[in-house]
Amino acid sequence: MRRNIRNLLVLLVTLACLLPGTAVQAAETVDRFGWIEGLLERGTWAEVQVWLKSAKDVIELADASIIIEVNSTDGDAGFQVFLDGDGWRHARVFDSNGDRILLVTATGGVRRIGGGTELFMETAEPEYEDLDGMQELIDLLPEGEYFFLARTTDGNWATGTAELTHDVPAGPEILQPLPPENEDECSTGVFVDRAVIEWDPVTTDIWGEDGIEIEGYQVIVGTEDADLEFSVTVPSDTTMVSIPEEALEPGMEFQFEILAIEESGNQTITESCFETEE
Repeated sequence: MRRNIRNLLVLLVTLACLLPGTAVQAAETVDRFGWIEGLLERGTWAEVQVWLKSAKDVIELADASIIIEVNSTDGDAGFQVFLDGDGWRHARVFDSNGDRILLVTATGGVRRIGGGTELFMETAEPEYEDLDGMQELIDLLPEGEYFFLARTTDGNWATGTAELTHDVPAGPEILQPLPPENEDECSTGVFVDRAVIEWDPVTTDIWGEDGIEIEGYQVIVGTEDADLEFSVTVPSDTTMVSIPEEALEPGMEFQFEILAIEESGNQTITESCFETEE
């Protein structure tokens, strides 16, 4: 029954869009009875687009993105979704097949204060046993154009798009601090006044294939309790970073990450740790 009602609604709005002078009236009627919310709740992006053709106010989101993040050290992977726009009460994301994959609703005090603006969502990061397993994982969200839709608190609609690729860079190979033989241990003997992190440039994807385009690297250094933290992003031709003495203390353990960032935004992390000299 619900599917029949939705199909009828889509047909009525489609016919209205074809008749001059009636599209806006039809849209206002649909919206006044709240039926469009039901369509958006269950409809695909193709069905939503039909209705949007008759909407009076459709604006652009300030930003929208979707990327893959892989941790090559832990052997896990997940997706990150971001959108930014004027205060919204609903936000939805549709995959490249047009199927809705995310729905967020602002209610109560959040709605009354003006709704949401920026939204960052990170999926769970399941572990994969091998690269075939990782491929199966990222295939859950297909490559292609993703569609973002938000309903603002003042009644407008905002849309945006983002391209998802499966171009995943290899994890950076660490050169300094010299990795210990036991991967469960930390490098030792790092002096706070000349601490350096260095890695080999990433030239292939995580499957070892050429054609990857690295946009830059990010280095993050910090203590487990985050009392001390240092972060810097460098261009793709830089493969060494000196850690400021102010960011370190003698006789402490520090964790660090090197992120290889592909031009699509997809990124792969290599993690390690080191201990500073007393």
